[in-house]
Amino acid sequence: MTSAKKELRRVDKEIEIVLDRIMGASSDSVIRRYESKVEQLERQRAGLVEKVSNQGEAKGTYAEKLELVLKFLSTPWNLWDNGDIHVRRMVLKLAFTSPVYCTRNEGARTPDLSIPLRL
Repeated sequence: MTSAKKELRRVDKEIEIVLDRIMGASSDSVIRRYESKVEQLERQRAGLVEKVSNQGEAKGTYAEKLELVLKFLSTPWNLWDNGDIHVRRMVLKLAFTSPVYCTRNEGARTPDLSIPLRL
């Protein structure tokens, strides 16, 4: 688990603790202090949620990402031939718009190619 997720869990627990303390407080000044603490923790939590959601993004510049796409478009067979099962599944998903159908007597049917490969 990443440190951002651990920190997010810690902040959630701290918010619960402060909210429980608010329920037991009787002084207005103490309640206002707790409410400001909750607001601060909520802002911190929002930042952590954004950080955790952005961790799945691929690293690299636009040019590097574009180079990978162009490499696939230029040589999908090389990726299929040299890749493992995960790469082969990715090639199938990117190359065809629907599954490749087979019939018992005729074999594989003509597949529907994706738009980049049709061009």
